[in-house]
Amino acid sequence: MHQAITEPTFYCENSSSLLDPLIVNDIHILAYHEVSENILEANTRYHCQASGILNLHKPKYTQFKRKVWDFEKGDYDRYCEELRQVDWDTLLDTNLNNAVSIVTQKILDAANKHIPNDNKDKANAFNRYFCDQSSVDDSSTNIPELNLDDIIHTLDNIIITQEEVHDQLLLLDVCKATGPDSISTRFLKYAARELSYPLALLFNKSLQFFIRPILEYADTVWDNIPIYLKDKIESIQIEAARVVTGATKLCSKSKLYNDTGWVSLSERRSRHKIIKFHDMFHDQAPNYLCSLVPQQLYQVYNCNTRRAFNVQNMNCRTTFYQNSFLPSVIREWNSLPQDVGCNPSKFILKNYINRDIKKVPTYYNTGCRKGQILHARLRLNCSGLNEHLFQKNIVLSSLCICGHVESSKHYLLECHNYRLIRTQTISTLPRYKIQTLLSGSELISDEENENIFRVVQSFILETGRFGS
Repeated sequence: MHQAITEPTFYCENSSSLLDPLIVNDIHILAYHEVSENILEANTRYHCQASGILNLHKPKYTQFKRKVWDFEKGDYDRYCEELRQVDWDTLLDTNLNNAVSIVTQKILDAANKHIPNDNKDKANAFNRYFCDQSSVDDSSTNIPELNLDDIIHTLDNIIITQEEVHDQLLLLDVCKATGPDSISTRFLKYAARELSYPLALLFNKSLQFFIRPILEYADTVWDNIPIYLKDKIESIQIEAARVVTGATKLCSKSKLYNDTGWVSLSERRSRHKIIKFHDMFHDQAPNYLCSLVPQQLYQVYNCNTRRAFNVQNMNCRTTFYQNSFLPSVIREWNSLPQDVGCNPSKFILKNYINRDIKKVPTYYNTGCRKGQILHARLRLNCSGLNEHLFQKNIVLSSLCICGHVESSKHYLLECHNYRLIRTQTISTLPRYKIQTLLSGSELISDEENENIFRVVQSFILETGRFGS
């Protein structure tokens, strides 16, 4: 062992000593060493720093690469034949280590030749496999026609049977809490057979009178549920929007909401919470709710700020509690303009939070149901045009049979296959842009928009592009 530091590292009033040795087993491993200078005056205690630089090399670990073989595609007959042709007696007439290496190499050489292991070969093998799993022979298949004339677009023909009600009652979870009507799930489950008849009558009457379940019952309380449950509830409204517009599942949610003028259920829950908190903040709710509202900042801190009327945020230990009603709605409440939140008028608050709601034009209801559906699908980019199908990877090409991209504009204004029908319909209109033909325009009257929609739908139906 070698001690590299020889100078004192600690100074006292009358002496100095070496307290910080630097000991190495090989003096050559130490590239540099020093003791920092004593910068204080004499008769002052001072501890100097001892430092050094070591020549150390991090050991490099050997990495092993393993080949991936496509054993199912191997030609084992040729593989075995090649191994049979080897003159093992001659090759192995050597020392043991060389013999092991020879056997190993011969096996690998034969495997490399007859069992796929090249990266490209493996990629192609994977591609072929996955293509076989998902390929559908649609070369001679046409897009199914929409038999919309046979569809009854009402819900009063749906009949809920007594057996269906009975089966659902038996599936009830008896551990769930009693509802607001004080009827326990045990009452329903244990008397499932007896209650199935009257409940079936109630459900069928509600369908006949178009009374639907409320998707937002007590939504201010349960809005902090997991995202997958929120999406599950949202899917019900999305499906309803598809029924209203006639859109397919290829249509995006944002386009559906924009076309219907609806607001997502999550956004509606957020607005309901703000309205409920407005009642609590302005003492327009029961006292047990109003007493939950924290103090405003100006009541807590004796200072004048721009947000003095904000409600004090609540300390939350868990994310679950942070997303619950009171902590989450306080954050949203504080983001409101002061003149809106501090005004006791609920009308002003609702006007503000609903300011972005789009009013659906009345001319969207123009024409027959089939024409409305096909027109809406063009507007929502989810029709049977090749461009729309190509964007969803349903067809291999976006081209029309005339050789151009089959977009909505091409179909309505350009395709030569429908020139005669276009002359009798769309060409009778002024030269409107494609957006006006699909969605109408606010710059013209509702009567003109209705006329545009009738003409466009007449063109769509007469071409037969989407079925007779």
